[in-house]
Amino acid sequence: MKRLIFICVTLLLVIGCEGDKSPPRETAQEPEVIFATTGKYDLSKYLFPSEEQISNYRDKVYSSGEDHKYASHEDNETFYSESYQVDESQIDKYDNDGRLIVRYAVQQDRLKSTLVDDNNRTLKIARYVDVSSYIILNSHTVQEQGREGNKKLSCKVAEYIENKTVTSNTYNNVLKITCQIDNLTSGDFNGNNFMTKELGTHILFYAKEKGMIKSIEDICSTDTLNSLSTTKCKKTVTEITTIN
Repeated sequence: MKRLIFICVTLLLVIGCEGDKSPPRETAQEPEVIFATTGKYDLSKYLFPSEEQISNYRDKVYSSGEDHKYASHEDNETFYSESYQVDESQIDKYDNDGRLIVRYAVQQDRLKSTLVDDNNRTLKIARYVDVSSYIILNSHTVQEQGREGNKKLSCKVAEYIENKTVTSNTYNNVLKITCQIDNLTSGDFNGNNFMTKELGTHILFYAKEKGMIKSIEDICSTDTLNSLSTTKCKKTVTEITTIN
């Protein structure tokens, strides 16, 4: 009997005893952005137009409680435009009032996005990607009067779509990008502690040489003040209407 136990212990060290044939556990890999110089899709051909362009959009905003019942809660509809000035390695995006809001710099393995309307914060975006590639992993702290926190954003290429129809217009060679949003801020309000937690998704569709043609942002925000919490959700659907 002792000899049998000794043999089994020896086998355990090598291959495992009979009766325990479960496969080894796989360790989940952390997402990673790979800045490569080759890939199936060049995002410099998708994230913005290939020439000067005015993109006209329609926003529909829906709100609800945490039940996400948006169907009968349409609040408003607005229209706006974004214009682009395109150079070989620099693309500037302007808002409806002609103010520069984003400047893209096209580099060999990445796109550098400077958010002019967000204190010139920069994002590094992978340029050459495949389906399932992560293109952005960003985390940054925020410190403003009375509050501080952290904002996290991760985006990946979810799907290639041969053609997609948006507001009666059909666009070819479309990439679907999905983003996860995770924001947390806290602070003091009139002597009371508060915390805001935002969780959500942002789905964007980019047509080759045309830029963004549609996006769906769905975010739920939970406000906690002195241990009392309330949750509200908002969905914004943006669709391109015309291109000039």
